[in-house]
Amino acid sequence: MKLIIGSLLLILSAQANAILLSVDFISSGDGLLTRDTDTGLEWLDLTATSNASINDVLNGYGDFISSGFRYASIDELTTLYTNAEIVNLTGSFVPANWQGANQLISLMGMTDIRGEFRWSEGFVGLNEPSNGAAYRASVVSRTTYSQGAGVNLPGPVVTFDTFGDGAGSYLVRSISVPEPTSLALLGLGLAGISIARHRKA
Repeated sequence: MKLIIGSLLLILSAQANAILLSVDFISSGDGLLTRDTDTGLEWLDLTATSNASINDVLNGYGDFISSGFRYASIDELTTLYTNAEIVNLTGSFVPANWQGANQLISLMGMTDIRGEFRWSEGFVGLNEPSNGAAYRASVVSRTTYSQGAGVNLPGPVVTFDTFGDGAGSYLVRSISVPEPTSLALLGLGLAGISIARHRKA
């Protein structure tokens, strides 16, 4: 009984906090997807679309659009950054961003390296700029914690024909994630079965 209640509490606490998980996509061990348990979104690794224009991706590059992916919105990307525990989203380069930025670069892929800087950069928010273009957003980390990391969100506006040049595309697709209420009901049901069996014995 205690084990069931403990498991239920663990499930509910896991649902309360966002967890970013590396998930395989095309082949075993490729880790090309990042699953956000908070939003129920899967993010494609930026390196999968690196050096491809937005038009290339929309016109079938990698068959990602036909696989259910779409371009992420600025709000979705902001939530991803927040769930990665990037604490300062104002563009400042701060030590407190270092751990979260490195986690996200590890999960989403490093699109460029410039001396001591590691970049994870991509196109996002196709329908949000007033001129019908898109944004370029990035996470940048230095090699040491003391120098920190920063984000560029949203970044400069780009056209659909702009090539990656060290950037990919922030592509997402929805997955079905059990709601906390469903998990709680399952846990209570298991607890009830356990109690009933215990009373019969």
